[in-house]
Amino acid sequence: MKQQRRTHSPEFKTKVALEALKERKTISEIASEYQVHANQVAAWKSMKYECVYLSEFKDGAELYRVLEEYINFYNNERIHQSLEYQTPAEVYFKKDEPDKPEQVMEQTKAS
Repeated sequence: MKQQRRTHSPEFKTKVALEALKERKTISEIASEYQVHANQVAAWKSMKYECVYLSEFKDGAELYRVLEEYINFYNNERIHQSLEYQTPAEVYFKKDEPDKPEQVMEQTKAS
């Protein structure tokens, strides 16, 4: 059965990311404690460390714009070693596609 997606508040994400930045616990320990996936903790930590801490924002609108750009970069341009040097978007959108042209042919013949 597919698990339902949860929406986390910005305060919760900040709390988890700051816990990860302290480096007193492993990402896995933090994920277990807060009941979130370890990849999500790592992503929130990366966002704080690579984006938020490196900039000063004049207002919330600028912060929102910069975070939106970073999330787009993180998902569509930044390659991830754990994803075999692919972007998250490549992995996510490829999961429903056949891997090879031969599979398309086989699926077509089976229909």
